[in-house]
Amino acid sequence: MPYNHDLLLRSNQIHQWNPSDSAENWTDLNNGIPNYLKNEITYKFNSCGFRSDEFQDDAAVPILFLGCSYTEGIGLPVEHTWPYMIIDKIRSIPGNENKKIPLFSLALGGSGIDTESRFLYEFIDRIKPKYIFYLLSSGYRREICHESFHRPILWAPHRSDQHKDRFGADYSRMLIDDSYAKHQTYRGLMLIDSVARNYEAKIYVLPAFQEKFQTEIFYKFPKIRFQENVDLTRKNSDQFSKTLLETIKNTPYYARDNYHLGAWWQYNVADEMWKLISNAFL
Repeated sequence: MPYNHDLLLRSNQIHQWNPSDSAENWTDLNNGIPNYLKNEITYKFNSCGFRSDEFQDDAAVPILFLGCSYTEGIGLPVEHTWPYMIIDKIRSIPGNENKKIPLFSLALGGSGIDTESRFLYEFIDRIKPKYIFYLLSSGYRREICHESFHRPILWAPHRSDQHKDRFGADYSRMLIDDSYAKHQTYRGLMLIDSVARNYEAKIYVLPAFQEKFQTEIFYKFPKIRFQENVDLTRKNSDQFSKTLLETIKNTPYYARDNYHLGAWWQYNVADEMWKLISNAFL
């Protein structure tokens, strides 16, 4: 049973809403333009509780996506997420049209490298990926166990007040300390790197958030392709797919929850990731 057993509560289900993307948070306008409709987005979860195709090891091109809510696609139709855009691009390459290329994702909203590296360790044998595409979450996110929790909690600096009675000020200061975040990120990358080596999987990483200690950590992992200094907030992206860009250019600035960035930002992630990985597929 996966450690985050709450995932099993959504196993093999289709939900209309997902955490911050809720009926209570929905508004008819999104940054001044019409929002996604209440019935326009669904979340289809596999038997392990991920917004993913069913995990199996018979894919012709086994690709695995890692990340947080931006990779899971909170507040967006799955076709407006960067993993779907990348998979669709790879499927369209001449010679791949009839190949089995599923979308495998271990992304979970609110997660950081603690959770993402653990998920990789737990599920990699089911997928046996040859490629791992990772939108790196903030290095300050942690996974914490406590006797008063029925499961590990996903901690981030902006959530610290939710647990201030359980964790004292000294503990909170440690969690936001640069040295501690750097150390924990390094440990998570060690696990990701070592587990991926068993399947000779190539790892490509983009940072969702620019953090000063990233570069000095990644140089220690020469087999991981890391792209630094990317601008994912630009509005005018390179032409990853003119057809796709045409379909999303009039979508709202934000996702349906009015919090996560929308389809154009996802397009920028796909564009930057494609620059990083295209040589492996063309």
